[in-house]
Amino acid sequence: MSAKLEMSLRGFACIAKVFYIAGSDTTSITISWLCYFLSLHPKVQATVRAEINDVLSTNGEATKLDMESVKKLEYTWAVVKETMRLRNAVSVIGFDLESNVDSVRLSNGLTVCQGDMVWTYLDGMLWSEDLFTNATEFLPERWLPTHTDPAVLKRMEESFLAFGS
Repeated sequence: MSAKLEMSLRGFACIAKVFYIAGSDTTSITISWLCYFLSLHPKVQATVRAEINDVLSTNGEATKLDMESVKKLEYTWAVVKETMRLRNAVSVIGFDLESNVDSVRLSNGLTVCQGDMVWTYLDGMLWSEDLFTNATEFLPERWLPTHTDPAVLKRMEESFLAFGS
């Protein structure tokens, strides 16, 4: 077997594992946690309901749900993101180097070489007080540009790996 074919098969096996692990029950788990958080926070629930009603009605008449409507649900999306931050369906994800990179020296002095796998504990990052003020609290507003400083919001977005994406 050629080295190129072997690398392709190894890559496919890795993708298949990720799909199997990350693709099973992640959506249902997230929806369950979302319902839980909404039940604990009736004001958030009322705001989401009002936003959906506002976006999906024009002059008192219902409009269709399409991507343009979904894009207008800013607060609802913030609630979903905050749910995924606090109760991420994927807690650990592995990364390896791209095929054209032999090694990388990390900021802590550790060198990662081709073939090494680096595992990242996502919950540790998503609950970090360095990245998220009041990290253990359910605060959907933190994701709104009208509520959070743009530089802080950018750093939070860069740290947000929902479902290990």
